[in-house]
Amino acid sequence: TLREYILGEWWPNYAERRLALSTQESHSIDLDLRIIPRLGDVRLTQLRASVVERFAADLERAGAGRATIVSTLAVLQGVMKRAVRDYNLPGNPVKQIDKPSQRRERDPVLVTVEQVEAMRLWCLRRDDPRSATLIGLLAYAGPRPESEALPLRWSGVRRRTILFRASKRGVPYERATRLLAPLAGDLRTWRETCGLPPDDAPVIPNGRGEPWADYDWDNWRSRTFRAAAKAAGLRAEDDDGAR
Repeated sequence: TLREYILGEWWPNYAERRLALSTQESHSIDLDLRIIPRLGDVRLTQLRASVVERFAADLERAGAGRATIVSTLAVLQGVMKRAVRDYNLPGNPVKQIDKPSQRRERDPVLVTVEQVEAMRLWCLRRDDPRSATLIGLLAYAGPRPESEALPLRWSGVRRRTILFRASKRGVPYERATRLLAPLAGDLRTWRETCGLPPDDAPVIPNGRGEPWADYDWDNWRSRTFRAAAKAAGLRAEDDDGAR
């Protein structure tokens, strides 16, 4: 299967030896969040162009931006390039499909502190401190949303830093970022609101108090985040451009 090939051969024998650490990190996000969950069980011999085309269409329907789709397909194409060589496959199926244009659709949206606070206030006025806290965490600590912010546990919130833990090909890694005083205060308030959950509990659970699923993030981004961004005067029709 594609999962077995990536984890057992491509990643340890090629990616870890030949790719820069920054490239490994970006590739691991595409692999962990999109490629392996959706295509991991497909056998290499069954990964035809039509399968890849449906995969790209599914990403678009799920709300992935053009840049995300292009990046994901580029990683998949690199994996399949070596699979073609290693297993004498008839051709690389990713090369056979039309990919989204890499031309930038619009300029990135630069979010100000005032706009972040307007988004947080919009959530708080709707009795949604969870979303207000998540927006503050994303804005003031800078984690990657799906791979770092949502899995964050209270044990990672330290006195002066936040320790984000994620994984690359099943191997855990950590990175620390400075914990700003206003964010520290918001997190303390949020933890008290939640009834002082234990250290192993998620800092930002989903609406049911559980770890987030893919559809939870998609729903929150398309409903709450975009509405809050609009209220703050941001163009949020494609939040891939908002940084």
